[in-house]
Amino acid sequence: MVYVKGVGLPSTVEICGIVLNDGENINQAGDRWLEANKDAIERGHAFAAANPPKNGKTLDEYNTALVEDFRVKFGEQPESFKTSWCEKYAASLDKKTN
Repeated sequence: MVYVKGVGLPSTVEICGIVLNDGENINQAGDRWLEANKDAIERGHAFAAANPPKNGKTLDEYNTALVEDFRVKFGEQPESFKTSWCEKYAASLDKKTN
């Protein structure tokens, strides 16, 4: 799961920075999280690359589609949901790095 979170982190941080009007702090938390989980992300990438998706897409295509799907579905949510979810997401980044 760390690998998947790492794949989506840049996009999620961008979205939540806008939702929370706090891009600088969430970007910094995201950078800390990526650094703290660097080894696990690399292991996850190696595993995923060795076991590519079975839908005919490359791993990069699959990851790109995964992130885009999140963007679309998250964008359809009510503002109250987005705010609550992003607050929890930001807290989870800090919790894993402090």
